[in-house]
Order: sequence, then structure tokens, then C-alpha cells
Amino acid sequence: MATISFTIPDAIVNRVLDGIAYYHGYQDTIFDGTKLIPNPETKLAFARRMIKKSWLDWATNYEANVAAKTTFTATVADGISKITIND
Repeated sequence: MATISFTIPDAIVNRVLDGIAYYHGYQDTIFDGTKLIPNPETKLAFARRMIKKSWLDWATNYEANVAAKTTFTATVADGISKITIND
């Protein structure tokens, strides 16, 4: 298993977390059905989850794209092979 780590300088770590949180819609408080409560998921945990999700999305989108191109190429090649030209 690969391990990837990032070092974010203390001077900007809050900016980075705030940016990820804003981009992905993190909320400091959530509605529990009756009232607003502090979000039990920390901003750091949320950021980690969003990074993992993004990487998984990138990988699956890439794989889907490769599969679609392969299918398209095979379909076109099959269709072309069925064309007959009479002299």
C-alpha cells in the first residue's frame, strides 16, 4: 500500500482547511432534527475525507473514460468491418 503525506506549514494550514471546507460545502453546525449542533466531524477530518474521495473519483473517472474509448473503438472497428463496397 502506498502512503502519501503532505506537510502544510502552520502559517497556512487554516487557510488550506478553510478552502477545502468551503469548496466541498462543510458546515460548522448541522441540524440534528430539532436544533443546530456543532458538526461532529472536524474540519480536518472532513478535508481528509474529501481528498480521499477526490482521488477515488479521479481514478474511477479515468477508468470509465478508458473503458468508454475502448468500447467506442471496438464498436467503430466492428461497424467498419461490416461495410461492403461492390465494384
